[in-house]
Amino acid sequence: MNVLRLGDVDQAVSYLLDPLFTFDDAGYPGGGSRVPTPYFPGSSSFLLAVAMMAGGWDGEPGPHFPKDWKVKVEGFAPGL
Repeated sequence: MNVLRLGDVDQAVSYLLDPLFTFDDAGYPGGGSRVPTPYFPGSSSFLLAVAMMAGGWDGEPGPHFPKDWKVKVEGFAPGL
């Protein structure tokens, strides 16, 4: 979320899609014994970051996705 607020959308996407941050089909974080399951703060942080990409934040409303992505968002309010 921080790098997104600093304006580097591509790096924000790179962090979100890092292979070390995986989730299974039920939304639990991957990692076996490295991650206490269920560890929902990790899942909610991921969703919050994507919501900020869709709705923006205070002072920077609107979607913030890489320029080559074709994204349509509706109904997202800016985050804090």
